[in-house]
Amino acid sequence: MGTKAAKAGNSDGQYSLGKVFLEEEYYDEAYTWLVQSAEQGNADAQYQLGFLFELGKGVKKNYNQAFKWYQKSLAGGNNAAIYKLANMYDKGLGVVVDYQKSHALYQSALKQGNLDAYLDIARHYEQDQAVDKNLNKAYQFVITAARKGHKPSQYKVSLMYKEGVGTKKSLQKAKHWLNRLIKSGDKKAEILLKRLQKR
Repeated sequence: MGTKAAKAGNSDGQYSLGKVFLEEEYYDEAYTWLVQSAEQGNADAQYQLGFLFELGKGVKKNYNQAFKWYQKSLAGGNNAAIYKLANMYDKGLGVVVDYQKSHALYQSALKQGNLDAYLDIARHYEQDQAVDKNLNKAYQFVITAARKGHKPSQYKVSLMYKEGVGTKKSLQKAKHWLNRLIKSGDKKAEILLKRLQKR
């Protein structure tokens, strides 16, 4: 759908045009069209509007507004908003910190295939947030995401093996995960591996 549909008030057309401006990083123009679409109930536009308010792109940063639009987006059927809302409850952005709610939302995000949520749940087990501290459970979530190819988790599990956190210490396994990162072209992993090899 093009500009004609957007100007005629079609919410899908407004969203499509707003998304084009968003991808081109013309945030002011993106906001103009996304807010019109969002106010008509377009869940995708509501999600992108939450993103603009969260980062302060094209509008003044406003976590309350970001939270509101992510909530509307989720209510409209956009499951991508689950992880965003979990983060906001986790960090107290636009809402009071509530680890119970963030933990439940991260669990839902896992079911949607969001690999980042594994690390967040692991952190909850590491830091006694919403759940009792359990370093082995933290390790289990991290290793699961690492095996699925999640690079931040591959870094994390390498560190856990190196320090023996939540699992038996193993420099060999720590090196294994760094080597997997190196094979994907990760330069930082090369530096970390060199440091480990000196031990």
